[in-house]
Amino acid sequence: MKRFLCGSIAAVGVYGFMTGGAAVVNQKYFHSNLDMAFPGSLSSSIYLAPRFTEFSLPFLFHYFGGGKPFGLHIELRDYPKRYRSLEITTIIVDGKEIGQDTPWISEFKPHSDYNSSSKGITETHSLMLSGSIENLPVMHHDTKITLKGELIKLNGQRVPVEFSESFTPQSTRKITSFWEVIAGC
Repeated sequence: MKRFLCGSIAAVGVYGFMTGGAAVVNQKYFHSNLDMAFPGSLSSSIYLAPRFTEFSLPFLFHYFGGGKPFGLHIELRDYPKRYRSLEITTIIVDGKEIGQDTPWISEFKPHSDYNSSSKGITETHSLMLSGSIENLPVMHHDTKITLKGELIKLNGQRVPVEFSESFTPQSTRKITSFWEVIAGC
């Protein structure tokens, strides 16, 4: 019995070292047009981000999940540096307006991008807004989200904006080794 127990522990140890442990990946997320045309000639990246969960017993078992509640992540770049903030007053998910007590407001902040080319490193300055509207009541099916509000210019002038984006559901379910998950396979 002692030999069997020692052999089993050794086998689990070798298995754990070789594979990193079994990994279960179960994620629900959305695909969308990440570079949509945003009103005001702003460069944008907008996507629905799932809530991620993770559980791990090192070298034995790992669980990676993602799904509800989803948050809408908004990233805007203002290269001419005209805007101070974005105020969202109305959120519509699949034709239904979502009640909110106060508007969602996010500020533009100074930002620099660095790019390398044969001419050397170039630096581009802009104002960037990056924020998320959390816990939207989004089901995992084709979804359309419309946001209405105002862009506030540096001089305080308010510019009404309305934009919509459609999102297509995607899923990943697999059982693999932890090392494969780390490698991004």
